[in-house]
Amino acid sequence: TNSSRVITRPSDSASEDHDTLADAAFAEAEADGAFVICWDAHGLRYGLPADVGWAIANGHVAVANVSRAVIPALRERYANLAVVEITAAPEILAERLAARGRESRGEVLARLARSTSVTLSGPDVTSIDNSGAREIAGERFAEVLRKAMAFSDLSDMI
Repeated sequence: TNSSRVITRPSDSASEDHDTLADAAFAEAEADGAFVICWDAHGLRYGLPADVGWAIANGHVAVANVSRAVIPALRERYANLAVVEITAAPEILAERLAARGRESRGEVLARLARSTSVTLSGPDVTSIDNSGAREIAGERFAEVLRKAMAFSDLSDMI
């Protein structure tokens, strides 16, 4: 299943692939149980579609881009969670965020301040420094995915 997260931000070709809902429609969908988890960040609402939960329950590996703030709830809900923290040097993050053009300078600075306020730790956390070549970080991420898929395949045999 390929489910995009749902965001209360209009879609545009330069942005990530996501589904868009207006605030009222998002709230209605949330009340109807359309999401496995929701959160607020950067003045927007985000949600993972309920079919992500169905896929996980049926032994599939799901990859989701989420806020650090919802990781404790996801840990409670899913026993086999692999957290991948992708970081970069603050000046590189600032440059990349500014280049996207979605946020003002103040919003970029606030986002950077928030990103350092939640520390991720635990045996389920893999940190990947994406300050350098994307291919290097991409290969580290692919290795995490390969391990998750191998674990999922082994779990099916038990």
